[in-house]
Amino acid sequence: MPKFSQIDPCAVRVDKVVVLKENKGTLVKLCNPDGSKLIFQSPPMAIAWNSMVRPQPTGFSCGVALSFASDDLRVKAFAKWLQDLHAHLAKLVQENSLEWYTKPLSEGQVADYLKPLVKDAVDSNFAPTFISKIAFEPDATGAQRMTVRVFDAAGNPLDPEETLHKDTRASVIAHIPYIHLGRANKQVSIRVDATQILAIPNINIERFAFEVDDDEELKAAATAATLKRASEEAHEDVPAAKRAVMKDFDDAEDV
Repeated sequence: MPKFSQIDPCAVRVDKVVVLKENKGTLVKLCNPDGSKLIFQSPPMAIAWNSMVRPQPTGFSCGVALSFASDDLRVKAFAKWLQDLHAHLAKLVQENSLEWYTKPLSEGQVADYLKPLVKDAVDSNFAPTFISKIAFEPDATGAQRMTVRVFDAAGNPLDPEETLHKDTRASVIAHIPYIHLGRANKQVSIRVDATQILAIPNINIERFAFEVDDDEELKAAATAATLKRASEEAHEDVPAAKRAVMKDFDDAEDV
C-alpha cells in the first residue's frame, strides 16, 4: 500500500465522468497516473474524537477524524500533501466547471464550494483534522455498527466500536474515489473513505495491507503487540491452580 508521500498530488487525474440520474449531479472519478485507485496510507496520528455511527436528518453518518495536533514532521508533511491535492482538484473543478457543474465557476466560487481535506475546527482551541468516512450496517438488533476493518500493528483484528476512541493513535488507508458536484446547488465535495485502520496499541483482517517495517513507531507497536499476544497465549497454557498462585503475586504490592 503506497504511503501518501509516494504519490504526486499534482499528478492525480480524472478517470471518467459520470452524470447521475434524477438530476443528482456529476461524479468525477479519480485515479493515479497509471490508472490505479487513489489509495494511500496516512502517518500515525491521534484520533480527534470517538468514532461512532451518528444519526443525521437524512440518515446516518460515520467517520474517523485524525488530528493534526502534532509536531511530528510526518504529520506536517501529510497536511501539506493534502493541501496540495486539494488545490490540484480545485483547479480541475474550476477548469471543467461548465461541463461538470453545468455553468462556469470562478476560482473564488470553487474555494467557497469545495471543502478542504484539512478541516479547521469550529473552535480555534482545537487542531485541524483529516476525516475519512467509515462504512456501517445494521446488526441483528437493528443497531448501526461500523464495518471498517481495524487491526493492531501485528495484523490482529480489533473491534472498531471498542477501539476507535479519542486520543487512540491510528493510521488510515484512505481511498479518494471521486469528486461529487451537485447540479448548480453549490455542492461540491471530495469523497474520502477509510478502507482499513491500524490502531495503536490494538488492531487482523483477511488481508493486512499496512507497511510497518519502515516506520519506527509502527514497527515498535508491532513488536509490542506480538510480545503481548505471546504472553497471553503462554498464560492460557498454565493450569488454573497455578494461574491463581501467579495472580496472587501479580496483585501483591511493591514494598
